[in-house]
Amino acid sequence: MKRPTILSLTLIAVIVVIAGLNSGARNGIGNEQAAKGPKISDKLGLQEFMHRKLDLSQDVLEGLVTENFEKIQKNAAAMLVLSKAEEWQVSNDMLYRQHSSEFQRVLKQMEKSAKDKSIDGSSLAFVQMTMNCIECHRFVRDKMIADRKQ
Repeated sequence: MKRPTILSLTLIAVIVVIAGLNSGARNGIGNEQAAKGPKISDKLGLQEFMHRKLDLSQDVLEGLVTENFEKIQKNAAAMLVLSKAEEWQVSNDMLYRQHSSEFQRVLKQMEKSAKDKSIDGSSLAFVQMTMNCIECHRFVRDKMIADRKQ
């Protein structure tokens, strides 16, 4: 794939993720927390926590477009830490855990690709991460929030 195509896909993916994160935050995701991980901050609500993840993903995108592999690797690692935090664990549902595991797997791949200085591998991992975010937020909005309303 040509670089402009990868970058175009990446930019489109980021826009979609931003829309999905904002929609998820408006819908009140995260009132229940099940499988506990390390707590990042007692003052950090779920909406702020997800915005932190969004900030890190935007920093990865900046690293991709400038081919700054250190920035890609550093921010992918930071998102991996966030994905293991208590605030991340909004449900113990099997499908939610599967989305979370896939997110972690893709972040590890992104870190490896950045370490190997592979812009194509890093970009592909970023697009996969973005799609994972969209699917997970869709799951949380469509299934988990709907289940709580019943």
